[in-house]
Amino acid sequence: MRFLGFLIAFLLVADAASAAPVVAFFSAIGSAIGGALAAGTFLGFATRVVLGFAISALASAIRGKPDAPRQAGIKTDSTTTGGDNSETFILGKYATSGNMVCPPMSHPNTGDTPNEFMTYVVDVSDVAGCDFSRLIVAGDYITDFQASSGDHDLEGLIDGDPHVYLTWHDGSQTTADAYLLANYASYPERPWAANMTGEGICYAVITFRYNREIFNSLPGVRLEVKGIPLYDPRKDSTAGGSGSHRWSNRSTWEFTENPVVMVYNILRGIALPGGRTWGGQVAAADLPLSNWFAAMNECDESVNLNGGGSELRYRAGYEVHTADDTPADVIAELLKSCSADIVEIGGVYKVRVGPPAMPVFAFSDDDVLIEQPEMLNPYPGLEEVYNAIHASHPDPQALWETRDAPPRYNSTWEEEDGDRQLVAAVDLPTVASRTQVQRLMRAWIKDERRFRRHGLMLGPSALAVEPLDVVAFTSPRNGYTGKAFEVGEAHSDPLQLTCTLSMRERDDTDFDWTTGDELAVETPSVIYVPPATRTVPGWNVEAVAVEDTNGDNRRPGIKISWTASKTGDATGIEYEVRPDGRTTLVSMGMFSDLTKGWGVITAGILPNENVEVRGRLVMRNRARDWTAWTDVTTLDIKLKTGTDFTILNEDLQNLVDQTSFAQGLTGVEIVNSLPTTGNYPGRVVFLTTDNKLYRRIFAAWTVEVDGGDIKANSILSGAIAAGAVKTEQLDFGAGTGAKLAVGDFQNYLSGSTGNWGNHPWNMGAGTAISTSSPHSPGAALALYNSHDTTTLIPPIDALGGEKYYLDFWAVLTQNLSGATSNTRVRLIWKDDADQWTGVHNIPLNGLVKGTWTRLADTYVAPAGSVSATVHIQSDHNAGTVYLDDMSLRRVTEGVWIADGAVNAAKLHSGELITKTAQIKNALVDTLHIAGQAVTVPVYTKTSSTVDVTSHTAWTTCLLLNMTRAGYATALQFTAQASGLGDTVLEYRFQRDSTVIDSGYHVTIGHTGRQTSVAISTVDTNTGTGGTNYIVRVKKLYGSGNPFGADGRVKQMFLSAHQFKR
Repeated sequence: MRFLGFLIAFLLVADAASAAPVVAFFSAIGSAIGGALAAGTFLGFATRVVLGFAISALASAIRGKPDAPRQAGIKTDSTTTGGDNSETFILGKYATSGNMVCPPMSHPNTGDTPNEFMTYVVDVSDVAGCDFSRLIVAGDYITDFQASSGDHDLEGLIDGDPHVYLTWHDGSQTTADAYLLANYASYPERPWAANMTGEGICYAVITFRYNREIFNSLPGVRLEVKGIPLYDPRKDSTAGGSGSHRWSNRSTWEFTENPVVMVYNILRGIALPGGRTWGGQVAAADLPLSNWFAAMNECDESVNLNGGGSELRYRAGYEVHTADDTPADVIAELLKSCSADIVEIGGVYKVRVGPPAMPVFAFSDDDVLIEQPEMLNPYPGLEEVYNAIHASHPDPQALWETRDAPPRYNSTWEEEDGDRQLVAAVDLPTVASRTQVQRLMRAWIKDERRFRRHGLMLGPSALAVEPLDVVAFTSPRNGYTGKAFEVGEAHSDPLQLTCTLSMRERDDTDFDWTTGDELAVETPSVIYVPPATRTVPGWNVEAVAVEDTNGDNRRPGIKISWTASKTGDATGIEYEVRPDGRTTLVSMGMFSDLTKGWGVITAGILPNENVEVRGRLVMRNRARDWTAWTDVTTLDIKLKTGTDFTILNEDLQNLVDQTSFAQGLTGVEIVNSLPTTGNYPGRVVFLTTDNKLYRRIFAAWTVEVDGGDIKANSILSGAIAAGAVKTEQLDFGAGTGAKLAVGDFQNYLSGSTGNWGNHPWNMGAGTAISTSSPHSPGAALALYNSHDTTTLIPPIDALGGEKYYLDFWAVLTQNLSGATSNTRVRLIWKDDADQWTGVHNIPLNGLVKGTWTRLADTYVAPAGSVSATVHIQSDHNAGTVYLDDMSLRRVTEGVWIADGAVNAAKLHSGELITKTAQIKNALVDTLHIAGQAVTVPVYTKTSSTVDVTSHTAWTTCLLLNMTRAGYATALQFTAQASGLGDTVLEYRFQRDSTVIDSGYHVTIGHTGRQTSVAISTVDTNTGTGGTNYIVRVKKLYGSGNPFGADGRVKQMFLSAHQFKR
């Protein structure tokens, strides 16, 4: 008889032929295997062999971890798409992001708001019967679901309006979803057909209504689900229970969170689509109901909570991936959730939940046979001892993210263990209850401190003792009086009529629990708090008079004002004016110059009228709101003294159009898109989408202004785009010394702003370009809760003593947790041996949550430095950090060059040295350049695509031929890489068949994401003549690795040039 603390093995369905070779390996199980084979399936258990002594539940939980640690949180934490994904089903209540059946679809494709609705079809379970519980969208529960009047079951309210719609299919459906058929039957790609019923599959149809202020990217979803119905023998009146459950009729089964009921069903086998079975096919007779009923009832006992109310003692939930999870692994996790053990005795399986049972056998020292030595282990070595416990589990209150339970420490035990804190860490992926996790932790660590183990032989009176039985041992030698021990192993010898027991000390009080034992759990809120709706700061309205050049009042106006310093990133203020008590507008427009802090409205304003005015900031992707209507009475000013032009505004409308102008004259038209018909040279329109004037020249629209029309001093320096004025735009002699400043203005982090399209970063795992929270319009660099130090830029030249100015903006989405001091930006200096000469760390954990903060300072390169690089390191467990508008510049002492200070003598004597220079044509000819003093790089490029499918064979990206002249050669390679999933590509440089440099690893994210590749090296070989330089690539891992997907490289460029000095 073998004790099975956890079923550390596998259960699988196989025919007799494929199972036969395994029978010999597990022959010790005997009749259990024979019975399973007779049924056409094999139930294999690799039993835990206890070498002389039984082990504790805590030790089982720790030792039961698989070689590749199972994550403590939910299994599918982001919605999978495409590819080969495992079949899944849900046990108990659990959360999953599911698998996207098809890419998101949108409709309608016409009308005033095209693509107003976007729809997800998410596969949740491939076994029917699951029920919908709750929906998480964009990091928050949808709590305001109500019945929908349309083609969906439910509609969720966000900000009081329906924005999310959901229909749930539990697998019993026989027709296609009505909403999908109504809106996507003629979709251009993957039209939804009537035969797409998803019969037997639980799936959700989730639709979102467009609202940029709520959804500024594709919303992430996570569904909380009540799992598949299971058979509970306690509810089967034909099996000794009470109720309508029948094993042969699945429609009688019900949802349950009882972990022992789940284990019972796995042992008997769970039916999958196509007639397959996942789990074993153990006969009902081999699962004695008196034992299993007791274990199930133990799980359903009620436990009082400190905050009031109660909960069931042991509950469980799990998402099973049938291709990845062996039934034995799942059983092991479920047994952990209720501190249970299973034993197989002659093909019969018994289970014990929680504390030990009452003793079934008592003996003393006199009953111990002396033919075999008695083994005693009163205290194990420190490597097997624990005095503290940590545990992590998925937490529904934290949106089913993994959270750590309050740790449990004991200073007395630590003192007993030589003032050492010995921590056991346990993952509980099947337990969602915070208090259940605490009960398990407390019981396990107390039970762990009972160290005494015995191995001894008894006579025939003990032959009936089985594993999991509790015996009472009275031993004056050991100081015991009826001390309880639980049997881990019992080996019977029917010939000698002896029984050898391996047992360990137990005490049922270890599982006692009161509400006072409950520890408070402090979990930071994970609910996203959007920025407050912006209104016009310092809003004020007053009646004013518009004066003429003589200072006379000529017409009434309305002055609106605001606090210019508090308008932030707004680009204007729009306004509306209406008569008091009416809804028709008499004036509307916008002021784009916010720095003035005021503007005067005259259009449509009549004298001595009671009107209402309101305003709103003009912003992109920000929630904003109108001010309240503000009353004002206009001044009683007539247009001309003695004449009353009180003509109503309505009478002036539509009196003038383009036909009212004389031949050859046109007015400015206001349009919301550039006209494509009826155009003629000289046509002028005002485009409302960008508030610019466009002129029709020949066959095109333009916003350009002829240089001759620009008045002197009318263009300020701030209006000139960076890099727009180059030396070729300057007239000869225009750049005098008084107009020049000498300095290095290169930004080594160029591209780290805006849309980040040409950034220099080598992106590592845990970092990505995100459009969700930029500082400047476009995107930002996101640091997720990961542990990575590979996000960096290529090294730049930096000599000791030089100064560099690093400037960037950063923001936290929530306070970080974990090793937060290691989440930082690092400026690293190196010498010519590539060894660090110093580092400057800029920590990010002290930022104010939700507020963009600018971090900027000047740093000096340590002595001996020749290069510098910038690393970004993320090493936190929760939260996201965003970085934007990053720059790194060399600080130089700029000096003014006086007119005439640079002459030929200066150039000849070498007193003027330039890092870069623009030379006017023909001032320097080849007679002034020494031989071989100027090099011309050799390069090659291609727009072809190279597919990378092997992790053993190298694939050629580019080959470059050059003639070398006996100098070292610099090589640089750039490309764009993408993957058909997560992958890591390795690059190397070759000179003909000789490998020059290798080990360049580039990590590529999910399908469709491109990564920029920029690598370089120096070939120090000084050979001469024709030479081929080659860049080759392969995958770093095979297809079986999570980072072993195939890759693709394109837009490749390879250059080489020789150093001349």
